[in-house]
Amino acid sequence: MLIIAAVDIKDGKAVRLIGGDFKKDKIYFDNPVQAARLWESQGVSKLHVVDLEGALAGRLKNFKSIKAICESVNIPVEVGGGIRGEEEIRKVLSIGAENVVLGTAAVGDKIFLKRLIKKFKEKIIISIDAVDGKIAIRGWKDRLKIEAVSFIKELKNLGIEKIIYTDIKRDGTMKGVREDVAKNILKKTKINLFFGGGISSLQDIIELKKLEKYGLLGIIIGKALYEGKIDLRKALYTAES
Repeated sequence: MLIIAAVDIKDGKAVRLIGGDFKKDKIYFDNPVQAARLWESQGVSKLHVVDLEGALAGRLKNFKSIKAICESVNIPVEVGGGIRGEEEIRKVLSIGAENVVLGTAAVGDKIFLKRLIKKFKEKIIISIDAVDGKIAIRGWKDRLKIEAVSFIKELKNLGIEKIIYTDIKRDGTMKGVREDVAKNILKKTKINLFFGGGISSLQDIIELKKLEKYGLLGIIIGKALYEGKIDLRKALYTAES
């Protein structure tokens, strides 16, 4: 099971939100490159970088910071947040990002999404952000009535083999992970999954690792790393053993 470190960017700084609330953010690094280098130095093998303001605006707002991260680390970087079209996908890939993460763009237009998948193949990863099993888009501000499980099944029919799923209610809260949410998604959809939201202890990682047999590929950890609640080296050993 892979551990991916999250680097969320707002106003050019590395921050974390609580429960997806943009009014509840905490700055951890004035320069997000510092965060990226720190997690790389401690052994993570991939970074999950999100342009928070971009997610709200529908276009990249922190491209300079994202580019600096891609140029400063030697591990793969996946980038999401406000990427809605082909031009921005190419722009992000051109700076060295390994993957582009699509959220809102994946929900709006299936024909458009299918074309992107055909063109960019494995470079595209779909991110499903949900509250109580229902999808949220546009920086988590718009809560839809679309059931995440149903939408994931549609994605599978389009040829998507793996997704990112974020449990928004737990994201940034450090209240512990709801592994039952991950298990439900895995068992009902049979998709390969990267899961995030609330992971705050070594025990959370131990519990999630049990879901590998159902298709859990990895987990995304953010605030617990920034707050020092998880010893990253121990977490990596646990996840990879």
